[in-house]
Amino acid sequence: MLTIRSLLDELSFEGNAKKYRGGGRGLENVLTTEVFSALEYLPRDPFLAGVFDAAEIFGVPGMDQDAVQAAPANVWTDVRREVESFVMTVLPGDAHAPDWETQVQPDVLITSPADYVFVEAKGTRRGASFQPEQLYREMLVADANRDGRRATLLVVTAEPPPVLVAGHGRRSLADAVARGHELFQRRHIGAPPPWSLPVTLAHVTWARIAERVMSAAEKLRGSSLSKDLAICRLADAVNDAVRWHQDSERDPGRDATAAPPARSPAVAIEVPGVSG
Repeated sequence: MLTIRSLLDELSFEGNAKKYRGGGRGLENVLTTEVFSALEYLPRDPFLAGVFDAAEIFGVPGMDQDAVQAAPANVWTDVRREVESFVMTVLPGDAHAPDWETQVQPDVLITSPADYVFVEAKGTRRGASFQPEQLYREMLVADANRDGRRATLLVVTAEPPPVLVAGHGRRSLADAVARGHELFQRRHIGAPPPWSLPVTLAHVTWARIAERVMSAAEKLRGSSLSKDLAICRLADAVNDAVRWHQDSERDPGRDATAAPPARSPAVAIEVPGVSG
């Protein structure tokens, strides 16, 4: 699987393999790979489409920062129409905005002829934070690479905003982006204000992703046994990954390096001739 290759390639640059003992519990690269690799193989509608529907919009192109909270929920309508044509790349490597001498690393890119979705994910470990300019720079890069497509920066974290910004405490997404722009333009005069960029800013939690995936799996039951079981295995993989990574923070006394427990299906399917 390309996602596994990408994860191994990413780990090869980190130089500290010990922190991944026990499965890399709570670490963003592992959690992102587990969840989005499963989403790649689940039916796009309603699973990936459900993730977008669960995301909260915090800014749309041309919207004044003061009006961000009033962003329309139907901004995903056009994105949903493209969901079957999306190409999903987990840990795709560097992305650039050459005009602003900026380089960042998306956690996932989701693209189609009409859309460019840059996914920025944080793990579930306590203290996971954004660098001060990070979200603004990622909006710049999304704009630089959209090539006329709709661009979205989708932020995924363990908890709803406010998000933790290194050296600046917890801030709303709008404040985090605005602060990033303020710092960035000290070195790059003329850097565009964030809300002038044609990039939609959105957020979803890992828990909301798991909820939407399990709900979609339950609703799709009954088409055929083989299809039901295939969908439930993948849906369980998403739910299991989110629960396992988040449990390390909810139970700090639990050994974070312990191997993952055996998975028990969250959506039960009766198989003829097989008893519990």
